[in-house]
Amino acid sequence: MAIDYHHLKARDFGVIRQTYTERDTMLYALSLGLGNDPLNASALPFVYEGLEGGLRALPSQAVVLGYPGFWAREPDTGIDWVKLLHGEQRMRLHRPLPASCEVVGHNRITHLTDKGEGKGAIMVTERRLETAAGELLATVQQVSFLRGDGGYSQQGGGQPSDTPLPALQPTPQDRAPDFTDTQPTRPEAALL
Repeated sequence: MAIDYHHLKARDFGVIRQTYTERDTMLYALSLGLGNDPLNASALPFVYEGLEGGLRALPSQAVVLGYPGFWAREPDTGIDWVKLLHGEQRMRLHRPLPASCEVVGHNRITHLTDKGEGKGAIMVTERRLETAAGELLATVQQVSFLRGDGGYSQQGGGQPSDTPLPALQPTPQDRAPDFTDTQPTRPEAALL
């Protein structure tokens, strides 16, 4: 079964509700390597709730919240999911993530671009992450390479193909980054 452009673009993911706790926030930070150096005081606000100001959530935690699961392998998608490859992730933060919260994920497919027979297709899924009260926390875009689905726009009498996402803006060369952080990968990270 080949991709049906209109079917995928209209896909209803439903509303994804998820509650995470301070414990989940700390485990997320630990799994990314915060706390590796017990003398690094700058990691403490992300792994210990007892500090003045309370626990803070890492901004990147938004990427794992409100996610609908690996829906691409469902038969009605037409996606050759075995050849799906995660390409890139984009995230815009609208406000800091709370250390614990009930969140709501609204997912949709925004772009489906045919690169041609044998060249694959590109799919962009967008997730709007909100609090249960409706405050927008983050907008996450996931770009997937559908390596086995090129040429779908020429099949079945022709289907639309969206233009690709615009390229990300390069980091300005006239100044240093605002913040950098390098963490080694812990051997037990996958278990956390």
